[in-house]
Amino acid sequence: MRTQTEFDGISEFVSKRGRIKFLEMLVQKLGSRSEVSETLQISKSTLSGWLNERNRHPSNSSFERVLELGWKVNPKETIEILNEELDTFDKAIATFVRGGANCQANES
Repeated sequence: MRTQTEFDGISEFVSKRGRIKFLEMLVQKLGSRSEVSETLQISKSTLSGWLNERNRHPSNSSFERVLELGWKVNPKETIEILNEELDTFDKAIATFVRGGANCQANES
C-alpha cells in the first residue's frame, strides 16, 4: 500500500511551460536574471538552467516562491498565466476523456 503524499498546492497544477512563463515575466519585470535569482535566493546558474535547459524547471517548493513573487510583482499577469494553465489542463482532460470514451465505444 502506498503512503499518502503531501499536497503541494497550486504548484502541482502548473506545467513546466507555465513555470518558465512565470520566470520570464519576473526577469522582464525585475529587469535582470541577477535580480530574480537574488530575490528568489537561488544561484544564477540554477535560474539559467531553469530558463535554458529543456529538462530543468523549478520544483514545487521552489515554484511556490516564484508564484508568490509573481503575485507581488504583477498580479494581473500572474492571473493570466494561471488562467492559461487552467485552460490548457481543461482541454487536455476533455481530450483524454473523449478519447477514453471513444475507446470504450469501440470495444463494445
